Amino acid sequence: SSKSNSLTELSNLLKAAPKDLLRLDVNEEGVRGVFLNRNIRKDEIILKVPLKSCLRDDEAPEWIQGEASNPHEWRIRLAASFLETQLSETRAFVGFREWYDMLPDPDVLRASLPVHWTGDMLSNAKCTALELLVDGAFFNREGAMEILCAGLDKREGGDAMSAETKRQLCSNALDVVETRSCRVETVNSQFRSLPLRLVAPVFDFVNHGSNRCVGDGSSNAYFLLEQERTLVVRARHDLDSNAEVLIDYGDSTRPAWRCLATYGFVPKFSEQQILEEEDELEEEGQVDNIAELFVGGRRYEVGPSFVPMDLVAAAADGRNTENVELTSQIAQRLAERMYDAACSLEVQTDESTPNLETPHAYREVLSEQLAVSLRRSQHEILKSCAQGLELWAQESLTTEFI
Repeated sequence: SSKSNSLTELSNLLKAAPKDLLRLDVNEEGVRGVFLNRNIRKDEIILKVPLKSCLRDDEAPEWIQGEASNPHEWRIRLAASFLETQLSETRAFVGFREWYDMLPDPDVLRASLPVHWTGDMLSNAKCTALELLVDGAFFNREGAMEILCAGLDKREGGDAMSAETKRQLCSNALDVVETRSCRVETVNSQFRSLPLRLVAPVFDFVNHGSNRCVGDGSSNAYFLLEQERTLVVRARHDLDSNAEVLIDYGDSTRPAWRCLATYGFVPKFSEQQILEEEDELEEEGQVDNIAELFVGGRRYEVGPSFVPMDLVAAAADGRNTENVELTSQIAQRLAERMYDAACSLEVQTDESTPNLETPHAYREVLSEQLAVSLRRSQHEILKSCAQGLELWAQESLTTEFI
């Protein structure tokens, strides 16, 4: 197929391997991803991409090095590398033009990221944590834009660009870097105390699957840097031909609002958490499924089977979390509050056909769908937690009367 050929051709240009194992296709949800052309055994190599074919945050172009020397400014350096390959008229960057043609439309990518949403669209998601993340990201982004635009002025030909053109180019570069970069541990980096940040063509088309759940939506592959020169993807278990390859993008996908703010998608809600690790993961804030709950004007975070003790104390009209215990009455009270919160997040089904006649209308619909997806995810988590509390309360009452 042409999709398979395009990925094979790109792999050839970028010296990625194996060359005929993977293809680009669309999954059941209509999302483009990477699929296998044959069966794979556990730990077998699915993909190898040499570092020399990647954009690296420690090899930024000269025109930005003096502007973004702070090790933590990796987004700026990677965005500058992206711009350099995009604007360069030399043939030094083999394969990158073909890669650009396969990237999402810049306006569609922009519509998927809440940092670009209007205030009304952001409010429609009904998530305070998302709004706070976007507020912080907006100001950080403006600072990055100023540095990149100033750097472009120093690049040959950069001063001939209009201010608007430079802002558009820099904004898209930051969007690409934010949504398509990965981090690997290495000792051969300019910033040895920090992981190396990469944008790896071919690898970047692999979609997210969680390591924290099993079954649908879970990861089936993992990646690492091997021999300090190759980014390698291997199978976590045996995989059948035509399976979609999924890797865990890391902690930036947890919880769902952080994933939406960072990558522009809402991960699937899954009740199939890896239960034996759940307590430890909750303490580290790494559980996939977390929802906001406000009680007495204070914000709390709950999971399908997790309620923090300070929330239990608040429901018990007390502040001392050391002596508080969850009782059937408190559990029922919390369940009722969660049901109320879940109801406030319900989305009315609109059976009308959305207007997609113009690009602007399509982008608005995409942003709205993502806001709605986050609300639904929060709704399901709150409902699941409420049901668990109700069941626990009923079992506790039954035990008391035996």
